[in-house]
Amino acid sequence: MRYEQMSFGFSTADAENVCLNYALGDLVLQFNDWKEAPVCVAFREAIGFRWNDELDDPEHRDDATYRVHDSPWLTEQLRLGSTPDPQDFTHYRLCFNANGVLDVLARRLELITE
Repeated sequence: MRYEQMSFGFSTADAENVCLNYALGDLVLQFNDWKEAPVCVAFREAIGFRWNDELDDPEHRDDATYRVHDSPWLTEQLRLGSTPDPQDFTHYRLCFNANGVLDVLARRLELITE
C-alpha cells in the first residue's frame, strides 16, 4: 500500500463541524476549514466509507489528503464483487489532525463550489 499526498482544492487543517451525508450512492462531506469557510466535497458513486477517530497510525494524523494505491480495502471490495469496474474507483484518505481520518472508496471526488 502506498499513500500519494494530493491537493484536491481544499484543506482539512483545523476543520470544524464535520458532517457526512450518504444518499443515492454519493457521500457528501461538509466542514468549516481553518479560515472558518465552508467546504463541501462529494464522493461520487461511493462504495464504502469509514471514519476512524482512534486510528493508531501516527503517519496519518496530519492534515493532509491522500490517494491510496494498492489498497487492500479496495481489493477486498473488488473480491466481494461490489465494484462494477475496478479501474474507475479510488481509495481516498482525508486526515483531520487529531479529530480523525475519513477513508472513502469512490469513483471520483468533486469539490462543490457555489
